[in-house]
Amino acid sequence: MDDDTASMIHRRSGGNPFFVRELARLVAAGSDLSAVPAGVRDVVKYRLSRLPAEVQSVLRTASVAGESFTLDVAGSLDAVEVAVQHGFLVEVAAQEFRFSHALVRDTLYQDLSQTRRAHLHLAVGSALERARPDDVAALAHHFSLASDPRAAGYARAAASLAEARFDFGEAARLWRIALASASADRLELIMGLVRALSFTGSLGQARELRASALDLLDPVDDPELAARVIASFDVPAIWTTPDDPALAARVVAVTERVLPSVTSASRSRLLATIAMELRSSGGHRAVAAASEAVAIARTLDDPAVLAFALNAQFMQSFSRAGLAPQRVRIGTELVDVASRNSLVTFEVLGHMILMQAHSALASFAEADTHAAEVTRLGRDYQLPLAEVFVQWYRALRTSVAGGDAALLYRAAFLAGTEMPGLGDGILSFALLCHQLRNGLPVSRDLDFGVYEPWCRPGGVIPPSPHDLLFEARTCLHAIAAVERGDRESMAELYDVLLPAAGELAGAGSGLLTLKPVAYYLGELARGLGRHREAAQHDKQAAALATP
Repeated sequence: MDDDTASMIHRRSGGNPFFVRELARLVAAGSDLSAVPAGVRDVVKYRLSRLPAEVQSVLRTASVAGESFTLDVAGSLDAVEVAVQHGFLVEVAAQEFRFSHALVRDTLYQDLSQTRRAHLHLAVGSALERARPDDVAALAHHFSLASDPRAAGYARAAASLAEARFDFGEAARLWRIALASASADRLELIMGLVRALSFTGSLGQARELRASALDLLDPVDDPELAARVIASFDVPAIWTTPDDPALAARVVAVTERVLPSVTSASRSRLLATIAMELRSSGGHRAVAAASEAVAIARTLDDPAVLAFALNAQFMQSFSRAGLAPQRVRIGTELVDVASRNSLVTFEVLGHMILMQAHSALASFAEADTHAAEVTRLGRDYQLPLAEVFVQWYRALRTSVAGGDAALLYRAAFLAGTEMPGLGDGILSFALLCHQLRNGLPVSRDLDFGVYEPWCRPGGVIPPSPHDLLFEARTCLHAIAAVERGDRESMAELYDVLLPAAGELAGAGSGLLTLKPVAYYLGELARGLGRHREAAQHDKQAAALATP
């Protein structure tokens, strides 16, 4: 059997040969190892029946407390000592005990009726509340299983503590307990769950819940509550295309409505929210919102507010081609602020921004360093989306080096992100760029999704949205204009691309890349009869550092 199964058997059996054999039978039968084998249950119940009634009662209460417990929860010391003498319990330290085997505890617990379990969870929770009121996670657990309304407050406190230690999976579980137990403050509890799910990579669920929060918020005439609910979603974002434009529009509408009624810190968060939600489609309003959010944040002594505002500023750093140096500055400040203040998720974001921006500048030694940091932090703090973006980056690096990137691209795509803004046609777009960059046979019969007008140009090609893929789309547009001999488009595209002459086309996305922008400027200049400029661009393209 595999190591994980063997470890599970060892933990649950405590090395007892009989228990090991019975658990091995479960494995052989393909059954769930969390179950208690029938033979073990029969033996434990027989041995339990020979104990005094008071000892049996204490053991049942202890099984509800968990595999380990303290005397103030279990009750009678005399009864506990008898259970120790008969091998049911082990004394760990003064006042502290544990079950001799996990299977013994599980047998006792599973043999309780639902009503008895609820009754005992309430008793254990009440005892814990008196003895250790700060043990909020345990109190949330026991009161929730007792269907006691006190579970909501304790679960909320425990969820906040879990988020503070970056255990977002546990935080999501606790927010769910709080929601199931609460009769008030449900909006803020929903947003807590939305935030935790976003960090665990469950973006689809997060979007659905966020929409439900807006539904609850619509009839409420309370600007401060609305501001708190909106501002609670301060989740870092790297991709410049919205996943749900309709939901984003709803968030912006509510935010604009309450904006005049809030304090400076809330105003910075709300302005940053506007810039984050509008992303590449917000025009002057979004750019102005991001700038004001950063300006306000710099006057406050709140690193989290500044980090969120810098994220918004990054989202609005695509107004024209060639702004990778600006994004280097944003990413550098974000890493500095976040690392000094233990804002790990924003530190990951800063390294991602620097990974992208240095890729655009063909500074791959620096980009590699930041990719390694993204991997390290994502692994240490269980942030699954971080490594997905690094997988895409590795495919890009392989393409730039002239290697076979196709398999890496497919693997990165299959890893998934639950981000519709990243998914629609992006794999085909990446493969096309890889083929064009490396002179490979070009596949135009792929599903390019929203990238269709640039990847398989037919009629009129629209201007590219101003986002992470702006230079890549615009260079494909340039190729089509040269092939068509469309001098008006060539002249316009030349002016648009010129500020990015020192960048790799598309590499700023951290996902894909064409040749250097200078190469396409050279093609445009030749098509316009500007041969001296074309020669200069050719030289620049050849000199652009690549691995």
